Amino acid sequence: MKAVAATTREGIIYAIASYGMTFFRLGIAFFIGVSFLVKASDVKLIAVAGTLLIVGFDYYDGELFKKSFLINSKKWRVNRRILDSVIDRLVIHVICLSVLIVDSHFLPFYLPIILREVVLSTYLSIKFKQGLLIYPGPIAKLACAFVGFNGIAYLITSSLTTICFTVSMMCMSALAFREYFKLSKGYREGRIEATLNAGIEEI
Repeated sequence: MKAVAATTREGIIYAIASYGMTFFRLGIAFFIGVSFLVKASDVKLIAVAGTLLIVGFDYYDGELFKKSFLINSKKWRVNRRILDSVIDRLVIHVICLSVLIVDSHFLPFYLPIILREVVLSTYLSIKFKQGLLIYPGPIAKLACAFVGFNGIAYLITSSLTTICFTVSMMCMSALAFREYFKLSKGYREGRIEATLNAGIEEI
């Protein structure tokens, strides 16, 4: 993970901003979820705006962390990646389950999201247990954003448009899986001598 930390003072500010954005994403998700459950007025507008904020923060919290003073610590990098992954999963399912509770027609569009999450999370968990922490590449990040776009499409567009977004999301997720696989395969081929006893390796 190539990044250069800012000065000490700036590095601290970047670290606080990064973690603030990470947890704020979860707060937004719960706010959206509660809005659906209480059937708040303008709930769709709240959900669309909130989802766009979440997608934006999901990108920028990682970029800010790369500029923080914590980037030089492997322990913090690993823990930050695990936390970010957990928050991502919570954000997705808090919102989706809330929508499903008030609208059962969302189920056919939620199932592909569940499938995506199970496949990718299982693969990354297996690799982590094998000593590899794989960071998402450009395709994986875009595929994650498509989950949010898929939800927005369901809320404000037609079923046909949502189906198109769902298919696009699954195609992007398949490409993301391929990206993770190639990173893992390429790393292991280039580091045959690496062992699990060496600790977590970041790729």
